[in-house]
Amino acid sequence: MELRGLKANLVSVNVERLVQEGYLDRREFPGDRRKTVLVCTEKARPAIQKGRELQNGFYEAVFRDVDAASRETFHRVMEIVEHNLNQILKGSE
Repeated sequence: MELRGLKANLVSVNVERLVQEGYLDRREFPGDRRKTVLVCTEKARPAIQKGRELQNGFYEAVFRDVDAASRETFHRVMEIVEHNLNQILKGSE
């Protein structure tokens, strides 16, 4: 949640929905009963595969005609920008 900036209540509501619909199972976290492990079920497998295909297709469309070295440079720059933004956000809290 913290990584993506999602609100806890929205995550909880959607996790509950996915559990009810059979896409996720909840399991106990060994050694810490306050935590829960979420495990994708077999029912989720086609949705996960379709999501990966869509992501890959989008990535390839966005980076069409961009050579591998330029892609790598772009990814390095974005990591630096992300780090800098996180530092800015930490300073504003």
